[in-house]
Amino acid sequence: MSNRLDYTACVIFGKRNFKITENKTDFENHDGPKINYGAEHDDNSLHILPDGLLYETGIKNLSPSFDTSKDFSRLFLDKSDNFFQNNIIGFDIFSAVFYIVSRYEEYGNYTPDEHGRFCGKNSTMYKNNIHTKPLVDIWRQIVYNKLKESFDCAQDGTIKYNTLATIDIDRLYLYKEKGLVKSCGGLIKDILKGNFKNVSKRLNVLMGKDVDPHDNLSKIVDYYKKQNTELKVFWLLGDKSKYDNNLSYTHPEQKSIIQKVSEYAEVGIHPSYNSYNNPEQIKTEKQRLETILGKPVTASRQHFLRMKLPQTYQQLIQAGITDDYTMGWHDIIGFRAGTAHTFNWYDIENETETILQITPFVAMDVTLKNYMNLNIEQATIILNDLQNEIKKYVGTYATIAHNESLSGWGEWDGWDAYI
Repeated sequence: MSNRLDYTACVIFGKRNFKITENKTDFENHDGPKINYGAEHDDNSLHILPDGLLYETGIKNLSPSFDTSKDFSRLFLDKSDNFFQNNIIGFDIFSAVFYIVSRYEEYGNYTPDEHGRFCGKNSTMYKNNIHTKPLVDIWRQIVYNKLKESFDCAQDGTIKYNTLATIDIDRLYLYKEKGLVKSCGGLIKDILKGNFKNVSKRLNVLMGKDVDPHDNLSKIVDYYKKQNTELKVFWLLGDKSKYDNNLSYTHPEQKSIIQKVSEYAEVGIHPSYNSYNNPEQIKTEKQRLETILGKPVTASRQHFLRMKLPQTYQQLIQAGITDDYTMGWHDIIGFRAGTAHTFNWYDIENETETILQITPFVAMDVTLKNYMNLNIEQATIILNDLQNEIKKYVGTYATIAHNESLSGWGEWDGWDAYI
């Protein structure tokens, strides 16, 4: 039995909604929907010719190519089109699903960005301009449609479209609680740059005459409550460093806000910049949040979306994390794992399906504004297109925002419309 095949079948059909057999007699005697995943053709089943990926172990150097000239995209893994001429779907859809969902290409050699991240622009999907299509979900629907044509069977109707809002708290306040030295330094910088609007705002906040621009979590929570939208908030509680600038995890005001937010939203940990390669640091920061909340923390998203496969996910599991929300690109929008559905992570290094559930997102505020150089109006059009694409395949429309971007202050002027 192939672990990869069993895993891929679970991704397509759901856990235990199928049976895999190598017994030819049992297969022939089955009178319901069936797929022949083998070299020998069978007129009484849906035939998918394997290319071999699901019966291998480890990582090999593949040269995948997409055919986007037909009614839907086909992914070929080191095989010619002729190899699949007798295949009813036209390619090994099972291997294609595994390749995309497992992030197979991220295990190989690639050129990381300055933060050590795999760039979306290096992905096979981006290079073929199909990164904004949920390929795995499209392929899943094609399999269901083919089975329905051949066997008049219905697909699972219990899966519903869902919207998930997620917020990262990298820095709770912009001006408050900075201390005298930092506050004075920031004030001097604003004066030298002629940012007198910022000078006025900072002084009013420090004197208690105005609310800090980033102190908007109650407003954010109220908004999603009224929309009846699921909300998850990920909190950075790492020690101070170049890329970790939040208040101390011991700060009483921050602890109080975390507890208040948790009354509506699930609060997960936002492991700090250097944690992606440090399991003890992940555990420490997770324990800090658990102490504040008084309950276990099982949800996580990496700060800067900084992760490396398989190490980061292995370390999250070791730390007791069961649900991760890091799966998405920092530099482009779209479907990093080819799906808008939650799935279990497959550890290729150990060739096993893990307990870690991955919920992918399709867009982040920083990506839209800073990497793609869009304004809020342009971003809204793109987000609507992504949302409509996900609705077709009844997935979860998940995005990332920050309390900073939703403040509508400074460089984020107007971006409070993001929600």
